[in-house]
Amino acid sequence: MEIEKEYSNNKNNIKSLPNLTLLDRYEFSKNLGEGRYAIVFQVLHKKTNYLYACKKLSKKDVNNLIRFRREIDFLLKIDHPNIIKLYEVFESPNSLYLIMEDCFGGSLFDRISKRRDSNNMYTDKEASKIILQIMSAIEYCHNQGIAHRDLKPENLLYLKAGPEENNPLKIIDFGLSNNLKKAKQFNSIVGTAYYISPETLQGKYSEKCDILSAGVILYILLSGEPPFNGPDDSAIYNKILQFNFCYPVTKWKKISKEAKDLLSKMLAPEPQRFTANQVIMHPWFNILRI
Repeated sequence: MEIEKEYSNNKNNIKSLPNLTLLDRYEFSKNLGEGRYAIVFQVLHKKTNYLYACKKLSKKDVNNLIRFRREIDFLLKIDHPNIIKLYEVFESPNSLYLIMEDCFGGSLFDRISKRRDSNNMYTDKEASKIILQIMSAIEYCHNQGIAHRDLKPENLLYLKAGPEENNPLKIIDFGLSNNLKKAKQFNSIVGTAYYISPETLQGKYSEKCDILSAGVILYILLSGEPPFNGPDDSAIYNKILQFNFCYPVTKWKKISKEAKDLLSKMLAPEPQRFTANQVIMHPWFNILRI
């Protein structure tokens, strides 16, 4: 196995366990998926028999290894119920291996797709439970000086399979995150069409880009469609830059005015856009107490 070859003569580990390698502690179970820059495996901890996810990254694909190590150090310290937990990081000559929570419940994107196919989108109350979890995690990140910068349903995983009740939603993939304390404003254009903020497209933005992305997710939860839509990225970006969206009666007649009011505060120009804390304090979330 390739991993065994990598570790045959290597004992290096970022978390300073000098006498233990990845293969000393974990047994590789199966391949969970491959992305553009990473492969994700399921691994079994040999001592506890707990299952984890192991994300393998090639060092040559990491643009700035020093910065990446700083991000890893931050993620190792994160402790929030709605952010995926990074437990350990191992290093071989060519790769980095991130040992993380194994989320069995699939992505929010998959669940939204099933709802849309069955014409059964989320109610106000169902959507508010999801958005409250997302915003709690985003508020935590912003208070820690981190902006995620690529918030979307594909980067939100459920911890367990089955119903969403008592099933934590976890934000994953901090590959595009950045430190607010070192950069009061960002200028690199990162993110995903549909969810990117207009100020990001203009190349000068803050952590509030995450709030707009969360607003797009809320709009999709309630209607099944993104607020800024088009046949290609260029058309989508034009609508985002113009804040060109509406509430079609056919899809929005059962949605509360409080939800629309919150959306107007999240899908707003950056100076008027709510902070994460202001979103959480919005009266729409009172529906959870009913």
